Amino acid sequence: MKITGIITEYNPFHNGHAYQLTQARKETNADYMIIAMSGNFVQRGAPALLDKFVRAKMALLEGADLVLELPAPWSCASAEYFAEAGIALLSRLGCVDTLCYGCETPSADVYEKS
Repeated sequence: MKITGIITEYNPFHNGHAYQLTQARKETNADYMIIAMSGNFVQRGAPALLDKFVRAKMALLEGADLVLELPAPWSCASAEYFAEAGIALLSRLGCVDTLCYGCETPSADVYEKS
């Protein structure tokens, strides 16, 4: 059995997130997808556009098998603490084989060029 974890906010859940779920399952050949998601407050303490139950339901309807909430002190923190908490949560489950994540970049210029 293969299980893939994704750390996310889904604020709000959109077609790109649905694509990510589909591709992550396909690329990792996962039997199950576990999501570590922020609750009613997201990074930097902003309130989520939709409450955590609506966002979790959207994720479940689009292919997630389980959605776990990142505790507020970490989901409201800066990116490095948010990511660290998500990795810790998924790791402590003891069943996640692969970790997937999304990354937003302002432009292609952020990539190192050789």
